[in-house]
Amino acid sequence: MNASKVAAVEVVISYPREEVLLTKYSDEKGQSIIRNIVLKNWATVAKASLCHELLAQEFKDVLAREMANERKDHTKSLSSLKESSPDRLAVFSNRTA
Repeated sequence: MNASKVAAVEVVISYPREEVLLTKYSDEKGQSIIRNIVLKNWATVAKASLCHELLAQEFKDVLAREMANERKDHTKSLSSLKESSPDRLAVFSNRTA
């Protein structure tokens, strides 16, 4: 493909008291994600982000960390299910009669 026909999206993020970050996206998936963020198409952003090779790994790492934290919080909480045997858990129902 001719280099003059390749589009690039530049994202500039400026933080107070921090450096300015400039990221260039020349791949189609990256551009699609940025375009849909601007358009607030969050479902499309989520799907495209999970298919993007760099972002997908970031999401997997964050998701694993969040799940570990949730598991730790749950095991610290008081729950009637914690002390139940596996047999009782198998027939557990939250429905009222």
